[in-house]
Amino acid sequence: MIIQSKNLLILSCIINFLFLIPLALFIAKKGGLSYLFKTLLNMGKKNKSKHFNYPLSYWHKKSQFEKLPKCQSDIIMLGDSITDEGEWTELLGLNVKNRGISGDTTERILHRLNSILESKPKQVFLMIGINDLINDGKSVTATLEQYKKILH
Repeated sequence: MIIQSKNLLILSCIINFLFLIPLALFIAKKGGLSYLFKTLLNMGKKNKSKHFNYPLSYWHKKSQFEKLPKCQSDIIMLGDSITDEGEWTELLGLNVKNRGISGDTTERILHRLNSILESKPKQVFLMIGINDLINDGKSVTATLEQYKKILH
């Protein structure tokens, strides 16, 4: 009885090992442990809108900007943290509305652009793209294509 249990255990280990070899080779070919972790972290997120992944600070500032008064004579600074942290009214000596959001990307600008443009502002100054390249790992070409969509 003990010998039979030992044989079953050995046979089970061999079968498991034979199944693990192709799995390990597949994972190694796809990128190793980083591929495995990314896949596990993204399970269940496939059908969700990418907008749900935006940070809470983005949604807070976006909703705040939508509630603020708008005027056709507005001069708007639009962009990422560099824009967000600027004291534009003091720096330029003009009444400027700061619509920068730290961490913003070209995609996020496109997501909120209609609310910026609905009042037909006089001028919009745009500084965006560095987070696409550094944080999102987008190529220069992909970032430029998004930038063109914003300008269009």
